[in-house]
Amino acid sequence: MRLILWYLFLWLIVVGIVLFLARIVLFKTGLIYMVKKWWKTVVDVFHVYQSYKVPEFNNNLQENHLYMKVYAYLNSLSSMEDSDFTNLFTGKKSNEIILRLYQNQIVGDEFLAVPVRTNNEDGTRSFVLKTRKADKWRILGPYLQHIHKSD
Repeated sequence: MRLILWYLFLWLIVVGIVLFLARIVLFKTGLIYMVKKWWKTVVDVFHVYQSYKVPEFNNNLQENHLYMKVYAYLNSLSSMEDSDFTNLFTGKKSNEIILRLYQNQIVGDEFLAVPVRTNNEDGTRSFVLKTRKADKWRILGPYLQHIHKSD
């Protein structure tokens, strides 16, 4: 009986150590993050997306006001602060800090339970809004109105 209790005690210690090490491997190395990122990539392969480019200037080099609205809206998103790469700049005020998208950085948003991604296109001063093609008619108008009114 005493030997059985001893083996049970050792077994509990081994299980505790294994669970502790599994926690470290999963959370400290970012394995869960990598699996989620991989899964999102796999899911993206099976969806057709529609992209909308929002340039800073039009063909006549006039400023696009929607670009500034999208810029301000993206800076207000919490996913911008949580992203892997974000540029930090000082604003017009001395205590103001501005977040800017890194080139090709993707910022996720969700509107009407539909994921919307925005990225800063490499080499140009424009944003690309990307959503599933099946959802575009349902959310495009309301989403752009939401961005436009979020000032």
